[in-house]
Amino acid sequence: MTAAPSPAETMAEIQTLSTYFMQAEETIKSGGTVDMSGMETQVGAVCKKVQDSPPEAQRDYLPELTALLSRLDSCELAIRSMQVDLPEPEREEPHARS
Repeated sequence: MTAAPSPAETMAEIQTLSTYFMQAEETIKSGGTVDMSGMETQVGAVCKKVQDSPPEAQRDYLPELTALLSRLDSCELAIRSMQVDLPEPEREEPHARS
């Protein structure tokens, strides 16, 4: 049986995710690309740990979770703004039938 993570370990994971999304936003804004594959799984795992924590620990996580949500929102806006700046893909005209 695996021991439950300590509150400090869970807090560190939340902070790591927050830092990741802050750096991802900076990279995207500077025109770079970011591989976010697996992020949904990592975020889900941290959310599960928070959900399974005692209420007093959940309260302690709240400021960091709020900061993480802010980073996620900001990163999403950066991605959406880059999508707006992308040129429309060229489409081939359908071939006319004779």
